[in-house]
Amino acid sequence: MNQIKRRPNPFDTRETTPKVQEPTYVTPTSDFEQRPTTRQPQKIVQTPVTNVEVREKYTSTMNQELRKKIKIACAMKGIMFSQFIEEACIEKLTREGMM
Repeated sequence: MNQIKRRPNPFDTRETTPKVQEPTYVTPTSDFEQRPTTRQPQKIVQTPVTNVEVREKYTSTMNQELRKKIKIACAMKGIMFSQFIEEACIEKLTREGMM
């Protein structure tokens, strides 16, 4: 009868591999002198900080639907949102006689 040849367990035998010593890297010598690099410290520009908490956004309490309609109107006129609000405020003050 044919007996099945089993694969040998690789952990049963311990292979010893000869250690090969690799040559160490020798840095080539150069004829020129390397200067140490000097870095200039970055100049820190301090800008005055304005108190942002005091400033309230003029559209923060505005109805969202109204804001969307104003944005559409601004796009159709080709002006900025802030300019539209400015013009509306001037118009209202003029109507009330305060300007």
